[in-house]
Amino acid sequence: MASSESITQIAVCLVAATYCLSASASDGDNNDSIQPISQDLLLGESPFVQEEDEIELGLILDFPADIAGNRLSTLVFEMEYGVTKRFTVSAELPYQKLESDSIDAKGPGDLELSALYALHNDNNLIVSIGVGSTLPSGNEDKQLGEGETAWESMFSVGKLFEDSQLVFTSSFEINEDEIEQGYTVSWAKQYSRLVFAIDLNAEFSEDEEEFAIAPSLLFDYQEFGKFQIGVATGVDSDSPDWRLLAHWYIEFE
Repeated sequence: MASSESITQIAVCLVAATYCLSASASDGDNNDSIQPISQDLLLGESPFVQEEDEIELGLILDFPADIAGNRLSTLVFEMEYGVTKRFTVSAELPYQKLESDSIDAKGPGDLELSALYALHNDNNLIVSIGVGSTLPSGNEDKQLGEGETAWESMFSVGKLFEDSQLVFTSSFEINEDEIEQGYTVSWAKQYSRLVFAIDLNAEFSEDEEEFAIAPSLLFDYQEFGKFQIGVATGVDSDSPDWRLLAHWYIEFE
């Protein structure tokens, strides 16, 4: 099974490859930029910041398989705001429903606040860093929240092509008990107003290693926003069987 060290080595190679792709591109007009065909990822964090004064509103549905009599369904309300062309702030508030043999509960989960800054955004290559915090707003007794504050840092690289995009992202979350690492590689290809995407995700903690793959389709409804739907499937015995993921978002300038 892959270790976190080998994943890190792969990450370094991917980052180097994206820079090589950018360096080998034409030295012409760098302002002829391509817009991301998929602003967000189903798994992992996105490197793409919002335009200045642009607002994105979205809904995310996470509906997992019934694993050993437990199911935690989540509906996330999200908002992103472009403070500048390089700096974006965001907030996510989940509403959760837990169904298990011992408890049935529903209510708000932990609030997530984050900020994303584009270190480099030129020649259709974007390199971003981010920080975030998860605040214990969910009810821990009902298993709707962790009951503690967690901090997260993120590094992400995205390369845009004429009708496709390649993204690598890594994240580190620190709470009172442990450090969790996450890595995602995402590729998306556009066919007219339809986008096919696939995300590969690995998550590591002291006790667990989970790997998942998530193919998805994104539909561009233009003035009505974009809708993405996919299924994340675990590829090892420690990972959840599957999760239905759906994401709708719309942008306002």
